[in-house]
Amino acid sequence: MASLEKNRQILISISTEPKNNACADCGEMDPDWASCNIGVFLCTKCAGIHRNLGSHISKIKSLRLDNWETHQVEFMRQNGNQVAKEKYEKHVPLFYRQPGPNDPDVVREQWVRAKYDRKEFVQENGVSYLQGGIKEGFLHKRRKDDNKFQLRRFLLNEHDYTLRYFVNENKEPKDVIAVMDMNACFCAGKMGIPNALQITYTKDGSTRCLYLYTEDGKDIVDWYNAFRATKFTLNRVAFPGTNASVLAQNLFKDFTKEGWLWKTGPSGKESWKQRWFTLHDRYLMYFNMPLVVSQSRSSSR
Repeated sequence: MASLEKNRQILISISTEPKNNACADCGEMDPDWASCNIGVFLCTKCAGIHRNLGSHISKIKSLRLDNWETHQVEFMRQNGNQVAKEKYEKHVPLFYRQPGPNDPDVVREQWVRAKYDRKEFVQENGVSYLQGGIKEGFLHKRRKDDNKFQLRRFLLNEHDYTLRYFVNENKEPKDVIAVMDMNACFCAGKMGIPNALQITYTKDGSTRCLYLYTEDGKDIVDWYNAFRATKFTLNRVAFPGTNASVLAQNLFKDFTKEGWLWKTGPSGKESWKQRWFTLHDRYLMYFNMPLVVSQSRSSSR
């Protein structure tokens, strides 16, 4: 028992080293868990995702509550987060969104699965989000008239930097969206659907929104990263002298804050009404309801 307690203390000490003191997958500080066969230290949420992968991929143990054998502690010492990063993240595309501690669950889960299950980043060009510059498929889109979701075909084209969607296969696209003018962010909380994505873009002087989801988490994250890949390519063409890492930091942004506020008119004589406000980058937008498709006003921050 004394040796097991000593092992536990040694392991905790290893976890506090600068290369190990944050979760290997999301960066949350002071991890309490570890994968004893991969050799990484993890936060509680990421450890839960690892556990769902199955013990044949990742074996999860608590740093403080579980017993650690000497050979397991030594394995953690020889490996750790940095060694795993060099292996499992060697070829992560610059445009790929890597999760932080507060990112949506679907982003975190698909990042973990991509790294350790599918091993997408171990080899160069291990995964492609567009085939020949094109991504095509069906997404559930929220209808404007009755708020119901229906499958719609979407076509993302990296050659002309547009996103099209179709209501009728035999007709022209319902809309053509310039990737330069659009933003994409996850909105599971607002929609009440785990794999939900909001596309926001400007057209004819107003802000328009598409609310989308897929049944499978991988599908929506793949679409999201395809959007990022397309905009990254566009930025490289538009700003040829700019460092690629800088361009990758200026793709899509999550909304800074959203919520209900009471609003009155400019004269102050109008009645107060609740409106859904969204702060995005330098703009403050407001809508009648959280999932309104269009008709917002905005002002510079």
